[in-house]
Amino acid sequence: MRQPLSRFSVLVGSAIAAGSLLAGCAANVPGPAVIAQPAAEAAAAPQPSGDILAGLEQAVASELSAINTSQTDNEPPEVLIELNALTSESALIQAENFAGLITTGSNQILKRERLVDALTSDVKNASYLNGVEVKGTAVASSILALLGQVDNQLQSQAGSIESASLVDVLRGVITSIGPSTRVFGLVDPQVHLAIAGGEELAGVSILEGQYQTLARKVSHYKSSAGYADETQRLDDLANQIATVQSAVTADVEAVLGLTPAGYPGNKATILSVRAQLTQFRSPLGQLNTAAGDVTEIEDLLSQRAS
Repeated sequence: MRQPLSRFSVLVGSAIAAGSLLAGCAANVPGPAVIAQPAAEAAAAPQPSGDILAGLEQAVASELSAINTSQTDNEPPEVLIELNALTSESALIQAENFAGLITTGSNQILKRERLVDALTSDVKNASYLNGVEVKGTAVASSILALLGQVDNQLQSQAGSIESASLVDVLRGVITSIGPSTRVFGLVDPQVHLAIAGGEELAGVSILEGQYQTLARKVSHYKSSAGYADETQRLDDLANQIATVQSAVTADVEAVLGLTPAGYPGNKATILSVRAQLTQFRSPLGQLNTAAGDVTEIEDLLSQRAS
């Protein structure tokens, strides 16, 4: 198959044809009589090369002007329409992809905000969390502060998504939402474990009050036969209270101190805390054992009263 003529060849051919046409027309135009010249002088007549070069220069200048003006060449109108259609389609696809990324990012933010809102509601509904403290701060306040930080981060990322104008920037924001917040893999179990720990600390606080009341009652019967048994039960109750209080306080501190940067390594802490809190609540765990001591001491005291 023959190769198509280059654009430069076409321009040169057009210019030559134009020059020849001009020369031929000039020869046929009627005019005044021309004085005959010697043959040598006739042979020295100028060639149409100047016209050829001028035509070529004009054609090239027109092409450059068209390119500078419209960023395209002087193609036929139908070709330009096809090119513009392709360009518009590409631009449309890019715009649709960009809008799709924005929707994806917004949905990811929305899912996490809903979970943060639900966790916040859980904390506020657990009023007993206001009555227990870890490091001098109510457990409820510590959990809400954590959730507030996560919510602020999500709001900042939502703003970055709305203001993004480049695909790479938008992609970077969206892909950072999960790793930077870890709402599902970290914050969710964090909050639930902190709530569970706060609940156990609230239970320990009740047991402490019961211990103080029972210790006063037992002290009135030092000379009775059941005093030694009651005292042993009180000591066991005190030990159970101290064990749970110390361990659960450390557990709550540990889970609230976890950060997305430590993930997935900090999953071990989550699993360890969950196992310990579950053990404290088990039938043979310290909380139930302590509650059993309270019941036993109350039974012993009621027998004396009867």
